[in-house]
Amino acid sequence: MAEEVKNDSLSQANEMVAKQKDYKKDSVYQKVVHQWNIAKKELNQLQIDSAPRMERLQALQKDSIDLPQKKLELEGKKETLINQIQTTKESCFPWSILSTPSGGVVIGILIIALTLIILKKGLSFSKGDTTMSFGNEKENEK
Repeated sequence: MAEEVKNDSLSQANEMVAKQKDYKKDSVYQKVVHQWNIAKKELNQLQIDSAPRMERLQALQKDSIDLPQKKLELEGKKETLINQIQTTKESCFPWSILSTPSGGVVIGILIIALTLIILKKGLSFSKGDTTMSFGNEKENEK
């Protein structure tokens, strides 16, 4: 009985194989193979295209490791430049010079010089009929 079962299953398998047509000639199989070949070509092309990008990505990753140190260096340079700008602004501002003790002397001399010039040459302001004069009075024109 065991031999009958074995012979039966073998004969059924042989019949099934004999009934099947050649699968390589089947249109569905050919379409699948065609799509598979297209997918393989696309995958190969993507691998070729992605190689330079991967190299660039690795270079960027190496550069990104150095960024924190470069940031600290730039912040230090920024602080020194800000300090230089502030000292330059302070040294260029004319009123800061005049606020020093020697600047007070310069201011005093300027005030005295202007007063002497006004007293010698005279200074007059007029608006309408009102005239205000300092120093030598101007003679009326004849």
